[in-house]
This record gives sequence, C-alpha cells and structure tokens, in this order.
Amino acid sequence: MNELILFVGHKIRDLRKAKGWTQENFAEKSVFQSSYIAGVERGERNITLDTPDRLLEVFEITPSMFFFTENIQLAKLKEHTEFLSTRSISEIELINQISKVVLKFNEKNKG
Repeated sequence: MNELILFVGHKIRDLRKAKGWTQENFAEKSVFQSSYIAGVERGERNITLDTPDRLLEVFEITPSMFFFTENIQLAKLKEHTEFLSTRSISEIELINQISKVVLKFNEKNKG
C-alpha cells in the first residue's frame, strides 16, 4: 500500500478524532459519504487533489498544518497564549490547576 495514501488517511482520522467527530459527523460537515471517509482513513481509497482542499477547509487548517503536526501544536499554543494573555495571574493559576486535574483524569481513564 502506498505510504502517502496511508499517511493522509491516518492524518485525516487523527484530525477527525481530535475534533471529537465520528465518521458520520465528519461526513456531514465535509459533504463526503461516511463510507468514503472510512476508506480514505484506512488507506483503501485514493483521493484526488481537490479532496484535501475541502477537508482542510472543514478542519480549518492550512496544508502545512496538515503535513507538519508541529505547526498545529504551535498554532494551538499561540491560541492558548492569546487567551491567557487577557487573564489575571490568579485565573491563569486556576486554569493550570484545572488542566492538571483533567489531564490526570484522562490518563487514568485511558485504556
């Protein structure tokens, strides 16, 4: 199987899951059939060049964000930093404490 096709499929699946969307939810937003989405995610369907353009629009990311995960992380960090920049020190400390509790809970409940 072609490595690029697998990469694209897995990346689409990871982005979809990061949004908390099922294949059906994603299909509704992207105007593709859920069976098509499933095939793409498994690397069984080859996509045309205009397909990623539509998918990137649905995910609200750029092509470089799609191919370079670090760019997504940097964009999310920038978004979070901008949000925190308007908060007081006590609010930031509270947000950090809440984040730690949520992440610890999430780790405990994985698997």
